[in-house]
Amino acid sequence: MFLLFYISLKRVLNLQELFRIF
Repeated sequence: MFLLFYISLKRVLNLQELFRIF
């Protein structure tokens, strides 16, 4: 359960990084 939360959190952070690049 915690692993799923961690993966989703990383995905959100990755999205923020992408938006920062653009």
